[in-house]
Amino acid sequence: MSNDDFKKISPVVLVGGSGERLWPISRFFYPKPFVDFDKQGSMFQKTVARIQGMGKAIIIGNEKHQKLLERQLSEVNQKNFDVILEPFPKNTAPSLTIACMKILKDYGDSLVLVLPADHVVSDLEKFQEDIDRSYKFAEDGDIVLFGIEPKVPETQFGYIKIESNTNLTQNVVHVENFIEKPDLESAKLFIQSGNYYWNSGILMLRASVWIDLISYFRPQIVNFCEKAMEISDFRDGYLYLDEENFGELSSESIDYAVLEPVVSKKSKQKKLPRCYVTSFSSEWLDLGSWNSRYNYGYKDDKGNVVEGDVITIDSTDSILISQNKLLVSLGMKNIVAVDSKDAILISSFDKLDELKNVVNSLKSKDRKEAESPVYVEEIWGSYEIISFSDKIVCKKFLLNSGFSIPSDLLSRVFKKCIVINGKVKIKIGEDSIEMKPFDVFEIPSNVSCEITNNSDEIFEGIIISNSN
Repeated sequence: MSNDDFKKISPVVLVGGSGERLWPISRFFYPKPFVDFDKQGSMFQKTVARIQGMGKAIIIGNEKHQKLLERQLSEVNQKNFDVILEPFPKNTAPSLTIACMKILKDYGDSLVLVLPADHVVSDLEKFQEDIDRSYKFAEDGDIVLFGIEPKVPETQFGYIKIESNTNLTQNVVHVENFIEKPDLESAKLFIQSGNYYWNSGILMLRASVWIDLISYFRPQIVNFCEKAMEISDFRDGYLYLDEENFGELSSESIDYAVLEPVVSKKSKQKKLPRCYVTSFSSEWLDLGSWNSRYNYGYKDDKGNVVEGDVITIDSTDSILISQNKLLVSLGMKNIVAVDSKDAILISSFDKLDELKNVVNSLKSKDRKEAESPVYVEEIWGSYEIISFSDKIVCKKFLLNSGFSIPSDLLSRVFKKCIVINGKVKIKIGEDSIEMKPFDVFEIPSNVSCEITNNSDEIFEGIIISNSN
């Protein structure tokens, strides 16, 4: 595949999911794709970096995450994208339909590379080789899935069964069937057979092929997606889909709506494309649960993933994370202990499947811990809500050298800034002032400001403001 061919690929980045399986670090208003787990950028930012050199990307996410998307996109060296915002989650089939409609309208019948935004891909060169290997099949009108050779009997992934006369060592093979998340015994049998991949959710096909198939198998999805696009609202560089028509959509996955009917040949009248799977060459991880977080994390000599102020004594094979206070683990084995700023999770690994039920229970009780974190850490620094009421919000900021506090975190209300450590420059219009420890500065309401750390040390300060 030439560089020109590579540039013709239109990536579609799906920034969905609420991340219940990584609670309490992941919340609905700050879900896992935006979390920076290794201080080298969020999974969303790494996904966007991964598609540099391709054609114009379509990024599709939830409109409630617009500020997060804007903030994190501003920090990566990638400008070649359109962003579409959904009023609420409707799973992946409507998202891909909207994206392909946009691509066909604006860029023609491109090859589409579908990428979930919560994956870890360690080797970019091998990833590009996988794309190269799949290119001709997708260009000819077929569908190529990216499968992961299973290493353990994982019950959190869907599986792809390949034809029994082939094996996982072949580069591109026919798909025989899809299997939903299996029980443990079935997963063990899948690995023993040698004819199953994990389904990564990454796939490549022509935009017209997807629209043709979704129109045939799910015409109502196409109908409401067309109407949601027709009445969409483009403002400030973002395309907001019509809420009323989007709300009429059924919530269906790409696999369930189209790929499974294609593979099972559920049509006698229509000629269907072939569905292939190619073996993913790079190390891959779906960082969607504490189990996968354990596999991804650096482990000490006792097999523990440790982050924050943690002391371990006779503890093994555990996740021990503290964002808040000293965490002491004494004689623990195979547990997950996560101390966030406003919630603590303590669980055995074999009970983690119930975490989504716990989050749903919190939502039913209108517990704020289900929705929004009080502590957020990003490339520029971090903030923590240390006090709030109906009238006042008090946030503690840590601002790294060379960065500014994102403007969306500085709402246009009355603010008082108190410096604890370091120096910071506050700019209001053409005027600016440098602040040092113990300085206090007031910023009037309805006035925009910029707070920048031009010093060599981390700025630490408190901003008190009226609630919006």
